[in-house]
Amino acid sequence: MNPEELRKLVTQPESEVLEFKVRLPDIMLLATIISAFANTNGGRLIIGVRGNGSIVGLDNLGHARLQIEQVLKIISPSIKVETETINIDGKSVLVVSVPKGDQSPYLAAGRVFQRVNDRIIPITSKVLYTDITKRANSLDDLQTEVKQLSMTIETLNHELIVARNWKTKLIDMIIGGIIGALISLLISLSSGL
Repeated sequence: MNPEELRKLVTQPESEVLEFKVRLPDIMLLATIISAFANTNGGRLIIGVRGNGSIVGLDNLGHARLQIEQVLKIISPSIKVETETINIDGKSVLVVSVPKGDQSPYLAAGRVFQRVNDRIIPITSKVLYTDITKRANSLDDLQTEVKQLSMTIETLNHELIVARNWKTKLIDMIIGGIIGALISLLISLSSGL
């Protein structure tokens, strides 16, 4: 992306595929943003820009890139993002491009989020079910989806063991229950294929 493309991009409002941050968010918010983009349609996080599109720049790009690497380690399954530094008017802006994931749901510390317009909300079982049925065109695809969900549940179980906060455990158990219900639905659908 060149400076002119960035100038045009920041004139757009935040949306399902675009979010601005003045400074680097904390690790949990950053993981939530990235996983929500991956669970929805992908998107771009632009750091060093106000919500109104004014460019303020980012001071410590090295630290920002390291923090993004750390964040990617707590998203499961793993997702690759592209980062790009754009220099504009003597200011550095970091653009994080997140692809739409092909292994959703992506969890950020045991939680599953999606983007709706410019907001991040918890993903619903209906959305998960719809995504899976779109991807599962055959019994083999369905088995692959069940395997992916099983791995997700395994990840949740591991995080539950590690977690010490009862609120986090409760949320994770609810998400695990939703995923378990989806697996049951998939198994019943597979018998109809």
